[in-house]
Amino acid sequence: MARLLLEIFKYLSIIIGSLSGFIATYADTRDKATDKPNRAGKILILIIFLSFFVSIISQAIETKLQNDEANADRAQQDSLLQSARMSISELTELNTLDSVILRNTVKDLSEFHAAPASDLDAIRRRIDTATIFLPRMRFPIQIEKQQGH
Repeated sequence: MARLLLEIFKYLSIIIGSLSGFIATYADTRDKATDKPNRAGKILILIIFLSFFVSIISQAIETKLQNDEANADRAQQDSLLQSARMSISELTELNTLDSVILRNTVKDLSEFHAAPASDLDAIRRRIDTATIFLPRMRFPIQIEKQQGH
C-alpha cells in the first residue's frame, strides 16, 4: 500500500511541477499596473507550494519504506546469526560427545583384545551401543575382531 502511495505521490509531483512550468511559461502572472501577482500568478504560487508538499510527502514515504526494509534485513541477519551461533554450540557439544564416545570405544576395544573369551559378549554389546553415535564423526571407525581372540 505504501509503495502504491509513493508512486502516486511521485507522479503527482511530476505532473504538478510540469503544470506550474507550463503556467509560468504561457500565462502572464503579474499585473502590469501594480507589478503584483495576478490571479494566474497566485494560482502558480499555490501550485508550486502544492508540488513542494507532495514532494516532501513522497520523500517521507520513501524514507519510511527504506527504514522498514533496513530493519527487516537487520532482523533477518540477527536471526541468521543467532541460528549460526546455536549450530556452532550444538556442533561443539556433539564433537565433545563424539570424543567421549570415541575414547570409551577405544578403551573398550583395548579391553576386547585383552579380555578372556567369557567377557567378549559384554564388551561387544558396549561397543555396538557406542557405534550408534559414531556416524557423526568425520572418519569411519571399523571394529574388527582379531584372529585368535
